[in-house]
Amino acid sequence: MLSRDARALDVPAADGVHIHAVRPASLFERIGLRSGDVILEIDGVPLDDPLRAVDAFDRALRKRDAVLARSRGGRIVLLRLSPRISVE
Repeated sequence: MLSRDARALDVPAADGVHIHAVRPASLFERIGLRSGDVILEIDGVPLDDPLRAVDAFDRALRKRDAVLARSRGGRIVLLRLSPRISVE
C-alpha cells in the first residue's frame, strides 16, 4: 500500500510518522510531502500508534478526501488529499 508512495516510513511514535524518502511522481510527492517530514495526524486522528496510523492511512486513501497535518522544521501545515489526486 504505502510502499508505493514512500520508500521508508518509521513506525509512528508519539510524534507521528516520519517520512525518510518520497518517490518522484508519487501520491506523497503530489500532496507536498518531502523526506524529513512528519505526518502528525490524518483527519484529526493522531498517528501516535502503529495500528491507528495504518487504519487512518487506509481510510484516507479509500475516501480520497482527507486532511493531513504535516510538520517540517517545527512548522505544522495542513495538506489536503483531494479527489483530484489519483491513487495508483
